[in-house]
Amino acid sequence: MKNIKNIFIVFAFIFSCSSHATLIFWLDPSLQDAETGDSVQVTLYASGLGDGVPPSLGAFEVDLTYDDAVLSLTSFTALNNLGDIGLFEAIDTSIGDFGGTIGLAVTSLLFPFELDPLQGETVALVDLFFSVDNLGADEHTVVGFGQTVLGFDGGGDRFLDTSTQNAIIGTVAQVPEPSTIAVFALGLMGLMLRRKT
Repeated sequence: MKNIKNIFIVFAFIFSCSSHATLIFWLDPSLQDAETGDSVQVTLYASGLGDGVPPSLGAFEVDLTYDDAVLSLTSFTALNNLGDIGLFEAIDTSIGDFGGTIGLAVTSLLFPFELDPLQGETVALVDLFFSVDNLGADEHTVVGFGQTVLGFDGGGDRFLDTSTQNAIIGTVAQVPEPSTIAVFALGLMGLMLRRKT
């Protein structure tokens, strides 16, 4: 009887834990040249998973934002990396576009031992297609993340740590990369310190 009680305690501990892995939601491509009249595709990915072992991604709910004066969402497709939606291995509960915000959500109906082998360290989640309606020369716009960014592992536990990476669409040659800005700033600081000495 004591052994059975210990087994229940171990299972309760395992299934009550939150996932401590860092889940990264990102959009690819992160930089994309486009102008008025173009059609563009952006794919939502998740990284930081176990590559065939736990943690896998069992469910997500993400709001993506965009400037609806510049872009129009033409369509989106939830992909089958949480289970085949057509075979009812996963359900797509996305609410779609509501004026510059796209509500995306998919939940896997697979058991963790079925889901883990389906996923690598990175999984593609949703393909999104936009038309560029009003983008001036040397301008850019951002497809980014809204307030809701949630991920749950195969056991249903929420990922505590999540991070995001936006996508920039437009004249990307005019958009300096963060690493370029950091190197430039460090160079300026070095010159200022050198003058003081």
